[in-house]
Amino acid sequence: NAHNRATRIGIGDIITAIGDSITEGYNGKMCGSKHIPDWLSVPTKCSASKDGRNFPQHGPTSGTYKQSWMTELNDNLETTYGYPVFIMNEGVGAIDSKEYLNRIQTNRKNWQTRQNNLKPNKWLVHLGVNDAIAGFSADKFKTNITSIVNILNTNYGANPQNIYISYPMYWGGKTKKYLPVVDSLVNNERIVSQGPDFFNYYKKYPNYVPNGHPNVAGTTQMARLWGLSMVYPQNLVVSENNG
Repeated sequence: NAHNRATRIGIGDIITAIGDSITEGYNGKMCGSKHIPDWLSVPTKCSASKDGRNFPQHGPTSGTYKQSWMTELNDNLETTYGYPVFIMNEGVGAIDSKEYLNRIQTNRKNWQTRQNNLKPNKWLVHLGVNDAIAGFSADKFKTNITSIVNILNTNYGANPQNIYISYPMYWGGKTKKYLPVVDSLVNNERIVSQGPDFFNYYKKYPNYVPNGHPNVAGTTQMARLWGLSMVYPQNLVVSENNG
């Protein structure tokens, strides 16, 4: 007897962006506080990704819709990969690694629920600025980040090559002590992949971060740098051509 079976096959990447207000897009193009339900409803001053999957979002604790770097990253990755991408904005204003760890351990603001429903297969992590402001030691930062990574591995089926951790953005030099932590996790312990070098890049180009958060042009650079680190998973060297 012949048997036919229909199987649903999912093709593409679902990416969770973990971070603070820099990840959320705090100083990106403001698209208003009115709910944006779909890509057809995006205000004319803002835009959606070419496939309509990413459009201005706000983080779990904000009420203002912003044109973050995720829309542009979507376009960049789809052009390179040749398959669909969706990026989930999980940036939380003023949060540090300790509080983010608490969020994913306790399902605060339904964090776990969203991840379990959408089942991301890639993770972008940019924390450290608020850790530095709070005075966290490098060891404390490493403990918290390692715990976050372990939860992603254990509870969400992540693997090291698909968890990208960036150098924390330059913040008056205060985040410099965390750079060796990222190096250790990437090179020595090999539990994550290297994300962008936001520390040296924005130190070199402060015009992109006039108040500590990337402006509209700066968010474009974030999208570009994230994309490069994912396509070419290695430390990015800052050069004059990067501007």
